[in-house]
Amino acid sequence: MVHAISNERGPDPEEGCWFTPGKATSMLPLVRRIVGDLMRLHASIESQRAQLRGLANVEEISDRATYSEELRDVRASLAAEERDLQGCMAELAALGVEPHVPIDGGIDFPAKLNRRVVRLCWTPDDSEVSHWHEIGQPFSARRRLDLKVLSGESSGGRAR
Repeated sequence: MVHAISNERGPDPEEGCWFTPGKATSMLPLVRRIVGDLMRLHASIESQRAQLRGLANVEEISDRATYSEELRDVRASLAAEERDLQGCMAELAALGVEPHVPIDGGIDFPAKLNRRVVRLCWTPDDSEVSHWHEIGQPFSARRRLDLKVLSGESSGGRAR
């Protein structure tokens, strides 16, 4: 798992710590690695949860000592991976970015666009941060940034 350098003080949108498309894009090498870990862990956790549901539904198997040990192992592995997943989420938060929930690999970067607080957004398929959406809008509502509007990436606040 990638470990990001933590800010003692996380970003505070109230104080104007905003990302520009350029600053957000410059963070992508680290963000990509953390998101890769996040996605791998998420898939593994979902698989283990399905395995546990299947084993729990077969009463005669789950009562046998052989399967009890397997259940313990799966539960222990699941708990460890859930902790690691929370660690990835904390790393992203320390960088000042927000993963999409439910987890789909997408990341939002707090920003200002025309004096409005918005989210720049990136997905693993994107080569750079070039889209945005209003706060609370789904991924499907994202729009391409108009670089003319940004005029030198002036965001109306302190850039991150």
